[in-house]
Amino acid sequence: MSEPALLVDDVGAVRRLTLNRPAKLNALDSGLVSGLSAALAEAAEADSVRVLVIAGSGRSFCAGYDLTEETDGKEPLVSLSNDLERLLEIFDHPKPVIAQVQGHCLAGGRDLMMMCDRMASLR
Repeated sequence: MSEPALLVDDVGAVRRLTLNRPAKLNALDSGLVSGLSAALAEAAEADSVRVLVIAGSGRSFCAGYDLTEETDGKEPLVSLSNDLERLLEIFDHPKPVIAQVQGHCLAGGRDLMMMCDRMASLR
C-alpha cells in the first residue's frame, strides 16, 4: 500500500500539511490538490487548530504541477479557473497559513507558497 499524497499531523495547535510525493519533487497532481483542499476545509472548522504549516517531504517543497498526469478527457489539473479557485482557498483561509519551503519551489509550488500568510525557508 502506498503512502498518502498528503500527510496531516497535529502538534498542539499547529496542523502540518505535508506534500508527500518526494519521488516527483511533490509535484501537484489531482489527488494531492483535492487532499489539500479537503484538509484546508477541515482545518478551518477545527477549533483545536490555530495555525497551518504547508511543507514538502524530501528535498523539495513543490516542483509545480505534475504535467504527466492522465486526465481521462476531464478538465486538466492546470487551468486558470481551477488553479485560482484552489489557490484562493489558502489565501482566504480564516487561520494563518505558513509555507515551510526547502529545495525546489517552482511554478504551481511558487503560487502555493505566495498564497500563504508567511514563508519560512529551510536550508
